[in-house]
Amino acid sequence: MQALADAPLSDDVDLLSCQAGVDSVKVTGYMGNKYVMLGWIEQQVPKDAKTILDAFSGGANVSYHFKRKGLKVIANDLLLFPYHVARAVVENSHETLSDEDIEKILAPNPNAGTFIVDNFHGYYYTRKVLAWLDQVWANIQKLSGYKKDLALAALGNTVKAKSLYGQFHRSKLNLKADADMEAEAGSFKENQLTSIPIPSMVESFKRYAVQLNRLVFDSGQECKAFHGDAVEAVRKFGTDVLYLDPPYITEFSNNDYEYSLHFVEGLMNRWADKQLLDDNRRSYKSRTHYDRDSIRTLIESLATEAHSRYKTVIMSYRDRAFPTEKEIKDIFAGRFGQVKVKGMEVEYNIMLGRGGEGKIGRELLFIASGSPRSIASAGVSNCHTSVPVEVSLTNKDGLSTEAIALNPNAGDPQFGFVMCRSGTNRNGDHFTPDELAARCTTAINRKIDLKHSQDLIDIVGGITASEFVEDDTGGRVECVGELYVKDTPTAALAYKLMKRGIISQVSMECDYETGECSICGKMVTNKNDYCIHLRKYKGAEYQGKPVFEILHGVTFTGLGLLDRKGADENARITQVASDHSGQMTQTNSGGSSVEDDKKEHENDEQHEDAAKKNAPGGGASVDDKSRIKELEDENRQLKQQLADMQKHIDELEAESKAAANKSRAQKLLRKVEKAGLSFASDEEREQELNRLAGLSDDAFAATEAAYERAVQPKTECSNAGKQDEDGKDNTASAGTDRQLRTDAGVRPLDVDDKKTSLEDKLKDGFMAAYRERVGAGKSN
Repeated sequence: MQALADAPLSDDVDLLSCQAGVDSVKVTGYMGNKYVMLGWIEQQVPKDAKTILDAFSGGANVSYHFKRKGLKVIANDLLLFPYHVARAVVENSHETLSDEDIEKILAPNPNAGTFIVDNFHGYYYTRKVLAWLDQVWANIQKLSGYKKDLALAALGNTVKAKSLYGQFHRSKLNLKADADMEAEAGSFKENQLTSIPIPSMVESFKRYAVQLNRLVFDSGQECKAFHGDAVEAVRKFGTDVLYLDPPYITEFSNNDYEYSLHFVEGLMNRWADKQLLDDNRRSYKSRTHYDRDSIRTLIESLATEAHSRYKTVIMSYRDRAFPTEKEIKDIFAGRFGQVKVKGMEVEYNIMLGRGGEGKIGRELLFIASGSPRSIASAGVSNCHTSVPVEVSLTNKDGLSTEAIALNPNAGDPQFGFVMCRSGTNRNGDHFTPDELAARCTTAINRKIDLKHSQDLIDIVGGITASEFVEDDTGGRVECVGELYVKDTPTAALAYKLMKRGIISQVSMECDYETGECSICGKMVTNKNDYCIHLRKYKGAEYQGKPVFEILHGVTFTGLGLLDRKGADENARITQVASDHSGQMTQTNSGGSSVEDDKKEHENDEQHEDAAKKNAPGGGASVDDKSRIKELEDENRQLKQQLADMQKHIDELEAESKAAANKSRAQKLLRKVEKAGLSFASDEEREQELNRLAGLSDDAFAATEAAYERAVQPKTECSNAGKQDEDGKDNTASAGTDRQLRTDAGVRPLDVDDKKTSLEDKLKDGFMAAYRERVGAGKSN
């Protein structure tokens, strides 16, 4: 059977053969299409497969082939043109374009606008062809549903067919600079760089419209087409088979689909969401550009997302490319039980590399199957995080009715707390609701200690229950912990401090199998493999977008009791049970710690009076006196421990403040150095750094203003010099070539050009800043 994309208008298509899958059918001659390999790819698909995801659907040849084979197909692509093609012939099962529809699309439209003419005249096609494209696109907008998809697919095929090599990597501006290119373009009968008659464009559109109509049929399966990122699609769907056909990054060139087909892609919505560039191709920023590193990251991310969702993964690639055949096999071997590699010698239609190098190559198929392996089993996981969480001691934050309740009859006192909430904490760790719901029970039977200590003597309790509770924010993990107050004095101290509100923090720690970057999607199993976003910007922003690490395969490993602020302000202790009466109390229920101390002191006096009354002779017995002595000693020890803990906290806060001061000092010095201010030696710079780090906030603000004044004249001078050098001042832009002149006999002003010391510059700047502040205060 003749390939449909190449068939003339009068050719008939044997629909019965197509639907039966007897012959391969070419939907469109898209870059890197697998038309000649469809039978070879089909041989790798298990016979019992019912569903398949084509994550890089491109020209939809693979998706359409498996629709003909009776599989339920999900086609996905990042670009709009492949999306409309897939909707037209894969998802669509009944709608076609009628002759009347086609005539209306090709009819004159005085209200079509001139966007394409205005922006691309002089780059591609003639003015008449561009006006025709404006008209046809405007008429297509009157359609809806699959008819609109069919029309846009036909229009995209038309302009692609009338282009040099089916691509738009060259424009008419390139021809003016390259005589060889002009000769090459002239050797092709019709393309975007030559004059094409309007009837030829009309005939081509009709031909593709009819061909696409002939591809529409009902397979009996509900097939779907989606427009989105491939990694997201792999994560979202789960089918029997996953087929991957990512861009090839070879020794010779790279397949940047949006770069090469930018005109076709932009035409789909008339560049509605595109920022056109003033380059020789009148293009826009491509989203499909990859290099050796980013393509490896993409393949690793795809393999990681696929390892628990798909029985079989098939990926197309080629030899002499990056990653190499061995590297790709290793990537999949770390996630699947079995990986096979098949090869086929091919001759590629177009090879734009050095002298056509790489035209003859070996197409590869990687087939990963078998029981998915846990990523953690591939090696020792180095992904670990501890997340301090804020404790709020308020009445309204009690456990919800559907959450875990404390057991008042437990042998050891219990307390309830929210260990973790879905979302992103201050550390840049992101927990999804699904992950917390699936992994919350890993917290049960984990230790509770002081400040994440690894010493056994610092273990004060354990987590006895854990549940995931849905709420308006996504969900949270609520837990119950118990303190072993009868077994260790440290636990008794912790319990007492918790009741008093002195321990106001808990800190969750966990391990996780993989982390995912929120910006680039890279998956890592070791923090040493962090991408540039996580390494430098985790917990902050990159180009206006928040940077966080999405945690997968979380295992909660314990809880630490702290008394400092942490990352998750919404995770909190909610209830503390009494160890004497069996009653449960809400933490900090309206009283202050001073009132609690007063009440406890009164209770102690009442117990002491009762003991005296019960003793013979009205006094305390020897045993009671001994017991009182022990309690007093224990009380002194507890107070000393509390003082030591507070001292340690103060030291930590001082260290944190010093680090913050030094960081802002470093930032200021870098700023002034960038502006041109230099130091005589590293020792002088270090001295200035230490001086700035020791300043108070007010003194630092004044010094910062002084620095800015010191470097401002130099910056203005350099900007003026740059303006003169570029020749972009108003006088130059007027087009007059004026010479610099001076009046004869006029002596220029004397200038003191001696070098000013750093000390003098700072002094002058500081005084200027001071005078400015005083003047502003007086004016107010």
